[in-house]
Amino acid sequence: MKRHILRALGAAALLLAAATVAAAKPWTWQQLDLDKITSPAQVTVFYSRDGESAADAGGENRISLSAQDIPAVVKQAFIAVEDARFYAHRGVDPIRIAGALLADIRSGSAREGASTITQQLVKLTHLSGEKTLARKAQEAWLALCLERVMSKEDILAAYLNAVYFGAGAYGVEAAARTYFSCPASGLSLAQAATLAGIVKSPSRYAPHLNPEKALERRGWALRAMAENGFISEEERAAAQAEPLGLRMSGRAERDGWYVDAAIDEACAALGVSADELMNGGWRVYTALDPAMQDSADALFADDSRFPEGDGGVQPEAALVAMDVKTGEILCMEGGRRYEVRRGFNRAVQMKRQPGSAFKPVSVYAAAVDMLGCTPVTLLDDSPRAYDGYTPSNASGVSHGTVTLRQALARSMNQAAVNLLDRVGIDAARLYAQKLGIELSDADRSYAIALGALTEGVSPARLCAAYCALGNGGAAVEPHVIRRIEDAAGRTVCAFSAQSARAMSEESAYLITDVLREAASSGTARALAGIGVPVAAKTGTVGETDGGNRDAWTAAYTPEVAVTVWMGYDEPDRHELRRGVTGGSYPARLAAAFLSGNAGKAGEFAMPEGLERVLLDSRSLEGDMALPMLAAENTPRACLLSEVLPKGCAPKQRSGLWQRPERVGTLYVQPDEAGRPVVSFVAPDSVSVWRVMRVEEGGEREVARLTGAKGDYLSFTDKEGEPTGYYVIARQKYFEELGQLVEAEPSPMARFRDETLFERLFGA
Repeated sequence: MKRHILRALGAAALLLAAATVAAAKPWTWQQLDLDKITSPAQVTVFYSRDGESAADAGGENRISLSAQDIPAVVKQAFIAVEDARFYAHRGVDPIRIAGALLADIRSGSAREGASTITQQLVKLTHLSGEKTLARKAQEAWLALCLERVMSKEDILAAYLNAVYFGAGAYGVEAAARTYFSCPASGLSLAQAATLAGIVKSPSRYAPHLNPEKALERRGWALRAMAENGFISEEERAAAQAEPLGLRMSGRAERDGWYVDAAIDEACAALGVSADELMNGGWRVYTALDPAMQDSADALFADDSRFPEGDGGVQPEAALVAMDVKTGEILCMEGGRRYEVRRGFNRAVQMKRQPGSAFKPVSVYAAAVDMLGCTPVTLLDDSPRAYDGYTPSNASGVSHGTVTLRQALARSMNQAAVNLLDRVGIDAARLYAQKLGIELSDADRSYAIALGALTEGVSPARLCAAYCALGNGGAAVEPHVIRRIEDAAGRTVCAFSAQSARAMSEESAYLITDVLREAASSGTARALAGIGVPVAAKTGTVGETDGGNRDAWTAAYTPEVAVTVWMGYDEPDRHELRRGVTGGSYPARLAAAFLSGNAGKAGEFAMPEGLERVLLDSRSLEGDMALPMLAAENTPRACLLSEVLPKGCAPKQRSGLWQRPERVGTLYVQPDEAGRPVVSFVAPDSVSVWRVMRVEEGGEREVARLTGAKGDYLSFTDKEGEPTGYYVIARQKYFEELGQLVEAEPSPMARFRDETLFERLFGA
């Protein structure tokens, strides 16, 4: 029986060993390469769109030191933090592994690390960051091999030269110069402990990003040094009492905002941490346009292009420019100044309410694409209440019946909300989402017509939504990376454009054509003089006291789209001063950028399903507005070239410019008080009738009457003695243009005070 048990246990052990070998896959392991250890680690490089000029990723800031040149206090700090038994093990520490395993069992998690400094060096130079049994086994094997051919001091030096400290610094020498403006030989105990605390996660513990967490990690490192006998308790306490004492050296990296975004995007695509990415030897090819970035940098360096500060605090700003057809981000500014690597990037990370800049990509997109509205669709710009929500126009003036073109180009709030009521909130949400804008479930109110969103939108996402309007209705995904290659030159990731149709080409062009008017004479007219076809929309989010929280401009040419935002990071504490709207500083900044970066494309291409028709603009005005084709006699000033779907042009031609008809019969009769009442039947609808009174010494106009054809018009003369009258019909529409077009005067009608006999029996 005992023999059977032993055989069974032996068989199980063999099976376990076989399974372990199968999982570890030793036949796939690479050999130890000392060149990778003794030579600097391959640093990830970011390339601009031309594939030649590398964008500065904060990249290879590395100064290698020999083991003799690294101070003892630095070595001790890292040994205490990363591998206290470094001098006792041979590359792998079974005691530490057992301790970590026991700690994990007790905590019910797998958080304790057991990698030695030797293993970490092997991982940095030979292996990927994947967490698999095969990778860990290979790491342990290579560590054992390395310890047989390299001394402990050289291994420690190689590790300290290879590890990434954040802020573009590789190795302890570069880190000392970057954070404290001194060589590693000049580091104090507190500074050495600070650097030792960073390497676990530079993005979390780097002192320029998270000083509080950096101090916590420094304290932990100092305690570890004391516990391992490297320093006394008094030295620990003295070092702990020191301030961080950062003295960041060097200027902000060129293209910093852009490369920061590329780092985040590459990490997500590769499934690695930022620290692993920077040491991975990747080649990241981006869509960065260096000339555009230089142009944007110069604009953001010019303080005169930004409004004055509130309470001495300057407002922030962001800019993002994209290729209209692909959504590739060509350049970006994540703030007024680039001072911290991988800091808050407003261009891609910030979400703010877009205000009226949201209208074209939500309610108007739905109205045109789903309901078939056109630029001459008539809307109501009058105040209404919806569930207690009563919007008003920024000017405080209501315009009554207006066209869709007028409402959008002039950013009429009341018309937009009234249109949303026709379109439906769900439809407006759907189109915003189709264009790539994420909405909260709470965004189901009439306020979304004016861009009042729960979470808001980033400049990059808003810019991408406008790209779809400029490229014929295809939604694009904003991105900075074109492809990524590994250290061997193999393409491991490439962006694949998955363009989804968000609206028809015709709908996109109709909205674009309206927004071209917004850029020429509407709220975004600051862009009128850039010299290329441009469409634009502004947005302003106001405060109750007259100041503003956010100011936006989104603009695009046939090739390039740009979105500019200005405001404060803490809008509850500061606000843009009165008068700083999307149409002011942001629009002027967008215009300055596009003036030199708009591309060389011609006009926006009009789809086959649309046609240009000549309308009478006067037919679109007033409460009785009705779109009509221009007639032969329509004045040039009233000719309106409009884009409409084929077959949707009005059939009726304008009759507003006919010559007025002469009044043939004029009546003058007394009222009950004996005063003359002049009356006639209106012979047309295009005239204003001047009632002329003839009296001794001449004649004068005493009234002007208006009406439609067939109306009975009258005027009671309450002045002086009875006299004669006649009427002159004047063409009212020509008169509004400053032109005098009149009919022949009516026959003279005289009035005399009749006797009772004459009233009863006639003259």
